Amino acid sequence: TDAGRECACPAGTVVTTTNAHGALLPEARCEACGPNSYPDPGDLTRCLPCRDPRMIYDGSECACPSGFSSESFNFELWGVSRACVLSQAKSLVEDAVDVALASRVVYSSVIAETSATGAATTETIDSATMEQLFLQAASECLETVTTQRAPPPGGRSACQALANLCVLVDYDDGHPACDYYDEVHGLSPGGVHGEGRWREHMAWLYYSEAGAAFRDTSLDLEVAVDDTAAAAGGRTTRLRFVLNSYTLNGTWLGLTNLTSELQLCGGPTTALSSYLHFGTRFRNECNLNVADLAGLAGDL
Repeated sequence: TDAGRECACPAGTVVTTTNAHGALLPEARCEACGPNSYPDPGDLTRCLPCRDPRMIYDGSECACPSGFSSESFNFELWGVSRACVLSQAKSLVEDAVDVALASRVVYSSVIAETSATGAATTETIDSATMEQLFLQAASECLETVTTQRAPPPGGRSACQALANLCVLVDYDDGHPACDYYDEVHGLSPGGVHGEGRWREHMAWLYYSEAGAAFRDTSLDLEVAVDDTAAAAGGRTTRLRFVLNSYTLNGTWLGLTNLTSELQLCGGPTTALSSYLHFGTRFRNECNLNVADLAGLAGDL
């Protein structure tokens, strides 16, 4: 210090008083942030990550590398206000579908709460989720499928996100999300685990082998309706299903055993999963408020 004033570090660096192990340094040092981070304007002792993991801090701002274009969003979903989109793949997506329509979601058969007759109408909204996810997911999914490699920080997340958007519009073939999913789906090699419509890198949305599945006897499973018979004959009374879970933006959450995840109505925990017990008849009814469900959505 000089007369009670702190020494300032050059632009693009932060003040460090400890080493990598947390031990106090004999004197403060000025250190540059990592390539994907920048000095916090409000606290010049720490670095903040750039909005997109592909961005590089050039000394004045976080910028997308060569081959990527920068896209800005009106809403910061997942804390992201800007993203880097593959320029060449983006152009191919824009040539194939009307990207401007991707953010529009049409709800049919909407009945207004104040409707005296209960007549259904159609309502169109602009979706911030679609606006932020579609172009980047479609571009990276195309790149992943056509090059058979995942663009950083890609993986299956981009194609999974594109599939999630198609599901959100209820498999509407006229919506860009489903339209482009079909486009990329046709470019990807098929036959994952012998299933014709399950393609490499793609989420499995369409199932066309129903007849063959019903006749398939390869699953070695014997069941019983009560625990005593099951124990005596080496059978099981409970069916086991495994969920492969993803967030809306395609991030993989892992594998979990199915219990009550598919139940929208409440109830005792044991009752909500009782349908998994072989030979059980289960019915659960309730009236749901969509606004309340949105608040309980959890991680997107």
